[in-house]
Amino acid sequence: MTTTFARKKACFLRSKNSKMKNTFVKKMACNLLFIVIDTHMVMKKGLILTSLLFLFAFIARSQVAHELRAAPAASPPITNCPYQTAEEWQLFLEHYSGDEKWVETCEDSSCDTQYYQFVKENIQSIFDRCESFFSQHTRIAQCTENMRHFTPFWLKQHDSRSYGFLKDNRAYFAAEDSSENPEGMMKVPDAIIAALPYRDQVEKAARENGYEYLTHDSAIDGFRTFIFIPDPKGRYDKWMLLNLKSGKSTVQEKTQLSVLAVQKEDLDGNRLPKVRLNFRDYMITRNPGLKSYGLTLSETGNGKCFSCHSDGVRQLIPYHTKVLQAEPVKGEAFPQSQDFAFDRLMEFNRRLRSYGTPDWNGNVIPSHLGPTLGTGQSCTDCHNGVSRAPLTVFTSMGQIKQKMYQELSMPPDTDFPRLIDYVQAHKSVMTKDQSEASSNLLKEARGMHAALAQDYESSRLPALKEWFLETTCR
Repeated sequence: MTTTFARKKACFLRSKNSKMKNTFVKKMACNLLFIVIDTHMVMKKGLILTSLLFLFAFIARSQVAHELRAAPAASPPITNCPYQTAEEWQLFLEHYSGDEKWVETCEDSSCDTQYYQFVKENIQSIFDRCESFFSQHTRIAQCTENMRHFTPFWLKQHDSRSYGFLKDNRAYFAAEDSSENPEGMMKVPDAIIAALPYRDQVEKAARENGYEYLTHDSAIDGFRTFIFIPDPKGRYDKWMLLNLKSGKSTVQEKTQLSVLAVQKEDLDGNRLPKVRLNFRDYMITRNPGLKSYGLTLSETGNGKCFSCHSDGVRQLIPYHTKVLQAEPVKGEAFPQSQDFAFDRLMEFNRRLRSYGTPDWNGNVIPSHLGPTLGTGQSCTDCHNGVSRAPLTVFTSMGQIKQKMYQELSMPPDTDFPRLIDYVQAHKSVMTKDQSEASSNLLKEARGMHAALAQDYESSRLPALKEWFLETTCR
């Protein structure tokens, strides 16, 4: 017995250096081997050899079957990043950094779904696949950082199912309605809903409920009724915008009623360092089988709020327009001015200016938006990130043009907006010479501002490309 045990032990120790990986199979092989040897000591050597060959074939087959059953699935490679060298990454950045579609916004033209898919599949997917590679290659991580940070927000700003913030719409709405925010901040009053779809009834409801309002030309199309409702506790100001397209006095079905809430305090009444903007676009819809209208909220609405509101709330066109109407509301004294609607306009703009630049509360990361634009046109004298938010490629070019050569309010500190307002308010009493002189002066000003706007527009792509490539991979 002792001799057999010793031989078994020696067999097992030798088998540890063999290619067999399973301990159980190793032990089984040694046991079976010595059972055969002990049983057939009297057998002829030829018969022993035949038995051993049969035994080892059985053991080999058992070993393979057991290890196939026990072996875990093959681990995926740490990275499947298709670019491995500094030169390859430099060429990748140079190849994709100069496409003019980077600087187009959905507000200025319809979202290009084909280019969106191209960026998602050929650029963002590469960054996703190479995430672990970047963590191990500091230099490559640094040279690709700008494009890696920029691309996800670009995709959000060009998708067809969201407001363009980093949260999807469902999460964005849930955050607005959470218990951490003042209750009712995004709610449209029942009195306004009941007055839809008629402009005059909406204005009447506003007057009767003490909501200040103004119906005014839109910078986009037709005109709009703005309604202002401050929170009684001072935690937020609620602005509503009723879009009366093409100047009609009845709101068209499936038109948006927009709510912009400027949050100034938290739930406990503590003043926020910067205001927070909250957006929501309701759709005006007719209640089935009824004459009344209601509001629905779509989780796939895709108005890109940031494109027009990158600097926060926008001021209204600051002069007399074709449509400019307002009346005192409940609780207001009878107006002393003969130009009450214009006074309301100026009052609204003073309030809108007072909010300053907003805190985007994580919905936008300013450092990921690309370079600050407008240095060559002196825009950064104001849009410096302190007094006004920087201009970036995500800022609607249409809104820039509106300000620069329609309203002539950018650059600021000129008399052109006041001249526009004077002409609008007094054109019926101006002499022919006065009218011609004013018209020529405004035409010359718009020509200069249009050239400045064109210079700004042309600078966007080169500035973005330079920012993408500011750190070399080589």
